[in-house]
Amino acid sequence: MDKSAITAWLGTLSATEKVRALLGVMHELTIVVRSVFHDYSDDCATRSRLAYKISELNHMLTSAALGAIENKATYSDDVLVEALSDQSSYPSLHLTFHLSWRELRSNFTTAQDERAFVFRPAAGAGPPGS
Repeated sequence: MDKSAITAWLGTLSATEKVRALLGVMHELTIVVRSVFHDYSDDCATRSRLAYKISELNHMLTSAALGAIENKATYSDDVLVEALSDQSSYPSLHLTFHLSWRELRSNFTTAQDERAFVFRPAAGAGPPGS
């Protein structure tokens, strides 16, 4: 999915749907952090740099989600998508972020119309024993 399509899609969401979408991306990023610590267990510098980048992205997403809840302007959709998509300084995260967007979109399905999205967590994504 390209940046303009993601931005356009986010623009169709209600505030509640956007918050759920942003939280979905944040959830995916927690999984990315796990893989960073696994994949770079012997490379502290790379692990720290990538974890910091993901933390900064989560900060932006949290701010945007809170802004949507409180009806306050924060980061625009195009700024968020650009921040998540532009990984020129972090090539090891490029594919991961692409897959995170694809996973997020696959977890949203249309209900009544094209704008009524319902988030469905991936199988096994719930709490242990659920």
